[in-house]
Amino acid sequence: SSITGFSLIKAPSGTFATSTQVVGSVFAADFTPPTPSNLTTAVLAMQAAFTDGNSRTANATINLGAGKLTGVTLAPGLYTWAGSVNVITSLTLSGKATDTWILKIADGLNVAPAQKIILSGGALAKNVFWVVTGAVNVGGSSSFAGILLASTSVTLVTKSTLNGRILSQTAVALQQAVITA
Repeated sequence: SSITGFSLIKAPSGTFATSTQVVGSVFAADFTPPTPSNLTTAVLAMQAAFTDGNSRTANATINLGAGKLTGVTLAPGLYTWAGSVNVITSLTLSGKATDTWILKIADGLNVAPAQKIILSGGALAKNVFWVVTGAVNVGGSSSFAGILLASTSVTLVTKSTLNGRILSQTAVALQQAVITA
């Protein structure tokens, strides 16, 4: 794997790097120990979370909107789709701070440009899990929320934002995107 598109300044310890374009630290598998083993642990945890989310089936809402979500408000719960999901207009997740959403998608997830994933009623991004087997594409100027557990690539197009985290097993491409956790 590689980190490209901006310069990194490696810390004297060699365990992390910083950048003017990143708030916080950047870690890579070829940095000084214990960074490689810490990253291995993190990758295994990410894979376990993906497997756990992908194995859930009880009490699921299945194939809502045939994968085309337009002006929908989702209550807490498990939602599954056998194919792709397209967020055509803004999507609202409405619930309390203690509620959880798991959105399990067997193919890709596409968010149209300038759309939003809206958290209402106290819902928190840390309790929203997008388990996506295919590629994820968040359109330009869109606002996304939740934890993306992706088995392939995630792309946040120009000026899109994410309140949450991206945990991808393959690749992440950020095009002038902002991520907050």
